[in-house]
Amino acid sequence: MSKGYIYAARQPGAREVKIGKTRKNPAVRLGQLNNTSVFKDLEFEFLLSVSDHDAVEKAVHVLLAQYRVRKDREFFRCSPRKARSAIKRAAVGRGRYSVATASEKAIGTVRRSLQLLLGTSLSILGLGVTAVLLFIIYVDPVPHGESAVWMLGLMAASATMLWSGFNLMRSRT
Repeated sequence: MSKGYIYAARQPGAREVKIGKTRKNPAVRLGQLNNTSVFKDLEFEFLLSVSDHDAVEKAVHVLLAQYRVRKDREFFRCSPRKARSAIKRAAVGRGRYSVATASEKAIGTVRRSLQLLLGTSLSILGLGVTAVLLFIIYVDPVPHGESAVWMLGLMAASATMLWSGFNLMRSRT
């Protein structure tokens, strides 16, 4: 049993994912993989520290056997998401990796739901402010003095709310 890392790496845009192991610093291993024989450098899609990297790697290769490109290579034609899922499943199945407790999962679900709700609310508010601003511009197409200043403030607030809302919705992983 030797402690190390299991990784999923692929070239940008490639359909194949390399699933391997290393006891070294992962950055050193990535440098070894990115030698002169590859067209584009591999990038880590997922990296997990495990207590028995030999057993976990074998288990991942068994789980993804149907996606293997060649029997003598560690490349699999699957999504990085599927590779990550297989690595986690293999690590958990061997007691080498702990999953979140039920309460941690529930908290994560609530957090993501609140993030979505807040992001949606901010986006709708930003659209409402934009609609009010467009109505004001329609009524008075040439703003004068103070009204021009607060209209600029409304535009900035509207843009900020829309941007923040969209980012909150997009980042709820």
